Amino acid sequence: MRAWQSALGKESLTMSVNLSGKQLTQSDLIRQIENTLRQTGLDPTWLQLEITESVVMENAELATNTLLQLRKLEFILSIDDFALVIPL
Repeated sequence: MRAWQSALGKESLTMSVNLSGKQLTQSDLIRQIENTLRQTGLDPTWLQLEITESVVMENAELATNTLLQLRKLEFILSIDDFALVIPL
């Protein structure tokens, strides 16, 4: 994503990325994402992270906790293509 922004000269270019249920349950997901952001210099507001409703329903407590952490990193979140607004 960062390479495309640089190549096109468009900082406002955004991308949606699907998070699988397996990824959402990884204990180091937030750390991995923070490391990737640091390494690439990508602003998290240019990424929309998408999960399916079924992932949330499978483990609502874990999903909620992870989504809150991701929101604190300023990601745009969506569930099944619907924007999820979580205040910072």
